[in-house]
Amino acid sequence: MYRLIFADDEALVRNNVTRLIDWEKHGFTLIGCCANGHELIEMVEREQPELVITDVNMPFINGIEASRQIRQNHPGVKIVFLTGYNEFEYAQQAIDLNVMKYISKPVTAGKLSETLLALKSRLDYEYADKRNFSMLQNFYDQNKAFMQGVFLNSLLTSGIDDEEANRTAASLELSWLQDQGYRVVLLQKDDNLNREEWQGVPEEMLNFAVYNITQELLEASNLGTAFLMGTRVAMITCQKDRSLTAYQGFLENCIGEIQANIKNHLHFTVSAGIGRVCTALSQVCESYGEAVSALGYRQIYGDSHIIFIDDIEPNRSKSLIFDRSMELRLIETVKSGDRNSCLRELEQLIQPPDRILSQSMRLFGMSILLCIIREADSSGALWNWDSDCAKVLEAQSKKELYRLLVSACDRLAESLTELRNNSFSEVVQAAQKYVEEHYTAPDISANTVSDALHLSASYFRALFKKEMGITFGNYLTKIRMQHAKEMVEHSDLKNYQIAEAIGYSDPHYFSYCFKRFFNASPNDLRGRNS
Repeated sequence: MYRLIFADDEALVRNNVTRLIDWEKHGFTLIGCCANGHELIEMVEREQPELVITDVNMPFINGIEASRQIRQNHPGVKIVFLTGYNEFEYAQQAIDLNVMKYISKPVTAGKLSETLLALKSRLDYEYADKRNFSMLQNFYDQNKAFMQGVFLNSLLTSGIDDEEANRTAASLELSWLQDQGYRVVLLQKDDNLNREEWQGVPEEMLNFAVYNITQELLEASNLGTAFLMGTRVAMITCQKDRSLTAYQGFLENCIGEIQANIKNHLHFTVSAGIGRVCTALSQVCESYGEAVSALGYRQIYGDSHIIFIDDIEPNRSKSLIFDRSMELRLIETVKSGDRNSCLRELEQLIQPPDRILSQSMRLFGMSILLCIIREADSSGALWNWDSDCAKVLEAQSKKELYRLLVSACDRLAESLTELRNNSFSEVVQAAQKYVEEHYTAPDISANTVSDALHLSASYFRALFKKEMGITFGNYLTKIRMQHAKEMVEHSDLKNYQIAEAIGYSDPHYFSYCFKRFFNASPNDLRGRNS
């Protein structure tokens, strides 16, 4: 069901519309009727409908101006105009309102029913079009190569789990990744580049030239794929059905051919760093880290070398890496306030197999703690963390390490909640102060206040309503009416003078709002107090 608001200043029209139309039968829920543009704007702010049907000629604020404000603040709301014969041309001239339809008066039940069915079909089409599978499929196909590159980069830089990695590889049609072994290779230009020969050529162009030669030879050898990573070219290679010895030899020959082609065609050399063989996609990031370490030795071995980390660091132990993706997931659960999700995330990080807490695991725990401290520091929620670091490094069991990290996450969550609440409170207090100082201005609105507070209007409206329990428009009316009541009861000002004093340019609309707010007109209130 689509939510709809109907606006017309004639009570008979509103009553007939409410009584004679079976809204649900036509796919709509009538959530309210309004008698003027002010009421319409307030109700749209409060109810967030999908559709508004509004008369053009209404008191205080006409339908066109109300629609202009609705379009500015709620661009997703669809608008339909009710127009008399002599108003139609005027309504058509409304600028940038993107009106769906015009209904000419007088409005009959049959005419409105027919219009509603047509509107529902159009809304259904628009909403379905956004979910149109064939359109999404075309977009997916056009961008698949880019998405493959993003995924391959993520394999190197984040500890994506095997189930997710295999599912993504299959969906992106990277069937060659379903393998028994992988090695990561990094190619980096050596320092013997002849700058005069390549003068005026951007660094990015040279890197692309290295990638182009590498990818072409990799595809020919059916060994894997290559992609750019900053100034380096990364390769994910697959063992396929080769033995480990054959895999290493075949890989070394392929890299040698790549180096020779680069030297012959580009007249400079590249060195290659190669990580260990890993047996799962979740471990590719470890092989990448080892390839980076291997490249670190290129200054020792000279240009155009192929450096296997196995040869340089045969006793290198597998270190635990708390990567960026893990950090983002953990901090996201802390910020969400969902403690159970946070506990599950930490359980996955500090899990068996072994019950012994190794020094590597303590350092891994320290990485997690430093991530929490960094977030606290950047958000202004920093606490004294010296003792936390000492306790993590001295932890004697995984259970103790887990408990310490849970405590740190709990403190961060509490600090962020307190900061957020204080920030919300400060925003609302600043808004209340602004209203108290400017409620007499006819043009004051949620937009002017949000601009003054350097916030987006949509965020300000949502925050104000959440904290105060009413919309900003209703709060402004409340403040104005309170001041108006004081003036009515304790001054000799005329109604039009009071209206002007509290920011209403139309005294008739002021009287209308006053009576609606206090259930009595200004004159009635004067009579009671005289």
